[in-house]
Amino acid sequence: MWNLSHAQALWRHPSDVVANLSLSGDGKTLAVNRGQSVDLLSTSDGNQPWLPVASPMDAPLDGFTTAELSGDGKLLATGSTGAQASLIVWDLAEQADKRPILTKPLLQFAINLAFDSKNKEVAVALQDGTVAVYSLNPGTPVQTYPAPGNAVLTFSPDSRYLAYGGGKGVVSLVDLETHIVLLRMQWVESAGVWISEDGQGHFDAPESLWDQLAWVDGANSMPVDASQHRDSLVEHFLAASLNSH
Repeated sequence: MWNLSHAQALWRHPSDVVANLSLSGDGKTLAVNRGQSVDLLSTSDGNQPWLPVASPMDAPLDGFTTAELSGDGKLLATGSTGAQASLIVWDLAEQADKRPILTKPLLQFAINLAFDSKNKEVAVALQDGTVAVYSLNPGTPVQTYPAPGNAVLTFSPDSRYLAYGGGKGVVSLVDLETHIVLLRMQWVESAGVWISEDGQGHFDAPESLWDQLAWVDGANSMPVDASQHRDSLVEHFLAASLNSH
């Protein structure tokens, strides 16, 4: 752990493997995913105020692909692989046998995880290019969205929106109340520009690219129409969203 203002190492924690790290929003806890276990360290001194989260004794070859702390550092989400890929959310204040408060089997292993600010939902980016949003409220159905490439995830501060982007250069914004993909943006490297589309059938792109664009619905595709073009689509959309709050 480093103090960046003084370029000084505060403490070191030995580990033969580090799959990923997660820092709680309050800056007090660091989760170190070691593959077979997740160490939970105090950022002030490197001590372990919480017991590590470990692979189950009956599945010693299972491991954690990713781990993520909630903003307040009270919950930990892990994606595991092995005999059965799964998502587990752990209440760190509970005793070891009562720690898991949500366990969900996954068809593919988790690449990335994110908690919302209210600790009510956790988003999972899966290896197969899907983003799934699970509620911590039992009985609430899972919501899934397409996410080409291995996605990274973040919730808006009010937990209403989820943004995710993947290796294919596509960034999407989802309204979690209506379960609608509101906006998609894609970087076109050859042209050095972003193109975008909203959920209302509008697009924004340089006119030189229009003949290369199409709306895709399942196996069907349709060329874009000039009447669907909107200048500064992203800026207008974000301004309208901010004004509505």
